[in-house]
Amino acid sequence: RLLIEVRIRRAEIGRALGHHAQAKADAEAALTLARSMAHRSAMARALVALGGVVAMQGDPLHARAHFEEAEQLARMIGEPQTLTAAAEGLAKVALLERRALTIVQSSDR
Repeated sequence: RLLIEVRIRRAEIGRALGHHAQAKADAEAALTLARSMAHRSAMARALVALGGVVAMQGDPLHARAHFEEAEQLARMIGEPQTLTAAAEGLAKVALLERRALTIVQSSDR
């Protein structure tokens, strides 16, 4: 379990530092390990980390999917902190999508 937590933290730090490729690899590794151990709490946190990274990489569709899965898991196991992080991620993705739509609509005029 310690290795999962280390990978999640590395993913969070990597995202903050702009090292998105490494952060994504760490988040994916954490998620794989958490799934193999059926550790739902770690799965939810890894999904939040992965959602954050892919959102920064400009992939709101996959980010949304990761945040939604994290939100569902966090709700099932009663983890309000992870639930809040997933909801915040979904809100950020919605803003990104809205901005993109606004840009597309203004360029059509």
